[in-house]
Amino acid sequence: MAGQRIRGTFLIPTCALAAIIFCIYESILVIRPIGLRNLLHNSLLNKDLRLASQAAGKLAWYQPGDVELIFQRADLANRLGDQAKAAELLSEVPEGSTRAASAKFSSGMILRELYRVGASELAFEDALRADQQMVEARRALVGLMGIERREAAQINQLWGWYKSGVMAVEPLRLLAQSVVVIPPGTLAKTIDEGMVLEKAMEAEPDNPHTRPALARFYRNRGEVEKALRILNDWLKRHEGDLAAQIERLFCLVEAGDVELAQKLISSAPDSWRESANFWVASGDHFRNEGDWQNACQFYEKASLRNDRLPEIYYRMAECKRALGLSLESAQILEKHDRIRQLAEKAAAVDPKNPDVTGMMDVARLCRSLSRNQESVAWAMEVLKLDRKHAEARAIVDQVKP
Repeated sequence: MAGQRIRGTFLIPTCALAAIIFCIYESILVIRPIGLRNLLHNSLLNKDLRLASQAAGKLAWYQPGDVELIFQRADLANRLGDQAKAAELLSEVPEGSTRAASAKFSSGMILRELYRVGASELAFEDALRADQQMVEARRALVGLMGIERREAAQINQLWGWYKSGVMAVEPLRLLAQSVVVIPPGTLAKTIDEGMVLEKAMEAEPDNPHTRPALARFYRNRGEVEKALRILNDWLKRHEGDLAAQIERLFCLVEAGDVELAQKLISSAPDSWRESANFWVASGDHFRNEGDWQNACQFYEKASLRNDRLPEIYYRMAECKRALGLSLESAQILEKHDRIRQLAEKAAAVDPKNPDVTGMMDVARLCRSLSRNQESVAWAMEVLKLDRKHAEARAIVDQVKP
């Protein structure tokens, strides 16, 4: 009973004892975080990042769902050089948070700095799932796909960007380049795509996208044997990698291995034959052999699968000229020149302040090249500025994308 004395002591009822313990615990939960907050604040003022990180880590035990604290811990980890931990911390931001997209994007940027481009791509995609309007994530994804020479994926991403309605002219300008692009600002001034791909291959050796792109970089730099080494090693374990197989064919053609190149071309499976690059590489093989007729036919097949690539038309025109077909050669070169003009005209359009005249020039060129989806998209951008523009309206109403 309350107040009952036994051998000189008082007995405290169980319920009262529990209440006392709970109050003490509650006080700890309040007082301890306040102390840690003060320690964190003072450590930051004194620029003691390590002590600040320790204080923030302890504070997180008391406040595990504090999104701002998660960002602060990630920033501290990043500044202390532990970028992997920073990316891991940002993954703790709940998907339902208003800052989920920002967390995913920041994580992607950190992973990109670590050359973990596959993980970075996934983070940017997560950011876009949280916020379709995040243009920074769009730019980052387009840049990664450019470094890895993934044309189809980049085109799909650019159309997704355009359809999001945010800075819509910017992706249209990149589409008009007609080739895989690495947008300005993707790479630091002190590095090139080859350096990035080398480090990416080290960081993620199982990423299938880096090998063909790095091999292409080496091939264009004249290091064909080096390109073949990394491809042959990869294909021993990943024989079904289409991009790697076709890049290997390009390398064999470049190296002058006529016999093996001819064997691969003759026995190519159907999956290879669906790729425009297979036909380009094959055309290059026959062109090197002076077989202009076969080379021309192979380039024509490449153009049927991808009519965007200017180099196909240049090489095709060369073959036609060698066959004495000067008029056909001139006609093909004219298309090559229009593709080049399209890239130049589009690049001249200011995405932040586009003008009607410039955009209509691009729309007309797209239409002349039968790139109807792009033509309509440019005309739609014109109509946003001038709803009564008759030619733009006609393109939208008459041309089927």
